[in-house]
Amino acid sequence: MVTDPPPCRGRHGNLSLATKHKVGNYTDHNGVQPAHHTVDTMTIHHDSGTCCGGTCCDAGQPAATTQMGMDMVIYKLTKDGAPISVYGIDTMPVDGITNGISSKDPADGGSVNGGSGGFSFFGAIDTFKKSGKPTHLVIAGRHRGRLSFPKADGSLLHHDNAKFGERANGWGYNAVVSKIDIENNAVAWVTSDGMMLEVERSSAEVVATTAAGHVVAAGEKQGDAGGQFIVKFDGADGTVVWSKTYSELNHLYGMESVSEMVYVTGEFKSTGTEAFATASNDLGALSSSCDGEGYSASVFALDASGADGPAFTWTTQIGCGAGHSVKVEGDYLYIAGFLDEKATTVTTTPAPAGGQSSCTLTGKYGGYLAKISKADGKCVWAKDTPKNRRAVSDGTSVWAANYGGDAVTYDATHTVTPNGANSELDMFVAKYSAADGTAQWATAVGGVGREQLYDLAMTTQGPMAVGYSDSASFTMGDIEIHNLQHDLHGKEEHELANHWGMFAVVLSLTDATPPCIMNCPAGDFTADTTTFAANTCYADNACIADGATSPSRACFKCESSKSQTGLTGPITGPGTDHCYIDGICIPKRTGKPWYHLGNSDRCAQPSTSARSRPPAT
Repeated sequence: MVTDPPPCRGRHGNLSLATKHKVGNYTDHNGVQPAHHTVDTMTIHHDSGTCCGGTCCDAGQPAATTQMGMDMVIYKLTKDGAPISVYGIDTMPVDGITNGISSKDPADGGSVNGGSGGFSFFGAIDTFKKSGKPTHLVIAGRHRGRLSFPKADGSLLHHDNAKFGERANGWGYNAVVSKIDIENNAVAWVTSDGMMLEVERSSAEVVATTAAGHVVAAGEKQGDAGGQFIVKFDGADGTVVWSKTYSELNHLYGMESVSEMVYVTGEFKSTGTEAFATASNDLGALSSSCDGEGYSASVFALDASGADGPAFTWTTQIGCGAGHSVKVEGDYLYIAGFLDEKATTVTTTPAPAGGQSSCTLTGKYGGYLAKISKADGKCVWAKDTPKNRRAVSDGTSVWAANYGGDAVTYDATHTVTPNGANSELDMFVAKYSAADGTAQWATAVGGVGREQLYDLAMTTQGPMAVGYSDSASFTMGDIEIHNLQHDLHGKEEHELANHWGMFAVVLSLTDATPPCIMNCPAGDFTADTTTFAANTCYADNACIADGATSPSRACFKCESSKSQTGLTGPITGPGTDHCYIDGICIPKRTGKPWYHLGNSDRCAQPSTSARSRPPAT
């Protein structure tokens, strides 16, 4: 396994991170572009004048970070990452009151939604490509307050949730699913039917479309009616076909569909349930592989074509943990997630033809990656990996990814550290062979701030990673991704943006060797036989010239005469430009809020500060 090679030559898209819908245009890396559809009546999240007259009343937050006036946005990109259009969904309290008063008494003058007003989050998306309409989308999530969807005629379709937002009722969210015509930037329908609770929270977490043009969504219901719901909508008008709730399921994190078959992954717990049984599927008295004491990472296959509810056909249990990702490629499913450290054998019910597989896992690295048959769930191979939130495949390779702030161990001899410090979040991406799960490389991706992966999707160009970042920029191979929020607010390059910026980046299907690595006969950059170009170092996932500093740790520099795989540092003290605090290189004379994690002003002290640390190698 090769550690720390960049997934080189990825295509990229710097999305409209400083979007301005109200004036009918948006800002992207190509400059100001005309919006595909002008929405003059939308309230803009980043326009401070729309929040309490310029002074935000949402618990004293600054206007640019309050949820008052949040917009949900859908970006349409070319396959090369150039923005084409943006569709915005406005979120406000149902009564438009944004004074921040958190009281249920109408006499106090607050909003019916409470002091925090409206809120929305759409975390799942799919297209109707399977039914021949690739420009139609379905999105799923949760909301409180009023959602305003632009229609084809320029008017708005409102969707209201008047619940009061408070901790006692899970902040009053309702699950919501909507169909959007992205070609004409118009809503087709929006609904919370079949998913909503009168008082408690509900949230749609995953969604998929079928070949017949229908929609299947799943998510969470809290309270006495708690459990995971699975609901089918008529794709034409959004009416509920059926809706079922299962108390045995928890956190369904992933969903895929082929024809009318749907595959969901998440957590399953039972000592013997009949909830998934039919007269012919042998799923009666189903128990979790954790003996009912904990949740089992599981995948369920169900036929969604019926008019009365789903017909479950098989389930595969990985072990004690949580299933996070399921992706279809050809005749197989590639699944990934979290796994407790406990010896386990992957088990399918009913038993596949020819018997169970011999896939075994230990959970010693915290996660798993596996390939199973789409037809009957039988395991082809399973691999102990770090925790994985998402995995995708093109049939030849598999890419798995997660994010975090600590070093990640992939096997007994390969550990990848974050780019910078353990107190920051970075993305971690690894590539495996689809044939047998053999690991090929793993790398950390990130800048001086936090990079958080949200999803992976397979494209014809390669796997696309979507997430958000508050670094000024970060690199992936030979591509640099800029945070346009950072540029909009005039921040220095070493400063954080102070606002999350959305990004999309596509990894090339073809890997490339970093230019400073001259020969790698063992196929492992860390091997003693690897040779490097003279006067260079390879560290922090980058080729660094002699005397130059790391792009992610500015108080560490390359001194190739000492090491070509390590850096000298931290370089601090009198006459230097940085402090080194809690594992982070902090520019001198910068105080709060730049040192964001603790709101500290320790690096604002003179260079003789006792907190500065002497150079080390």
